[in-house]
Amino acid sequence: MFVPGSRRYADPASFLLIEQAWAPQRVEFCSLVGKPADGVDALAKADNELHTALGDLEALLAKGAAGEIRLTDDGALIIPPLTAEDIPADDVPRTERRDAAPLAAGLGAGGGRRPDRVHRPPGARRGPT
Repeated sequence: MFVPGSRRYADPASFLLIEQAWAPQRVEFCSLVGKPADGVDALAKADNELHTALGDLEALLAKGAAGEIRLTDDGALIIPPLTAEDIPADDVPRTERRDAAPLAAGLGAGGGRRPDRVHRPPGARRGPT
């Protein structure tokens, strides 16, 4: 099926900025995301981050305590589930609380009209008669 204007089968490179458009934005973008603009520097930084993370992982594996990240005798990596953090209700921003935007009367959770609140003229029926 072909949909006119669809880019489903387009070349992925067509979604990228052309080099002339990218060059003036590169330095600003890299500073915003905290990455070096030079590829060699970026790879060196990523290599350092990887070795630091692996060192931290090695330290955790060396402890081998139950309930923490560990290796089994056959070499399987065990990563326990994360525990949830209890946040007092006063610390939760209003936008994340359920009572932040009470539903308007007659609207369902998705914002659409509720079937039990549809107003029809007297004598009108739903569906075929």
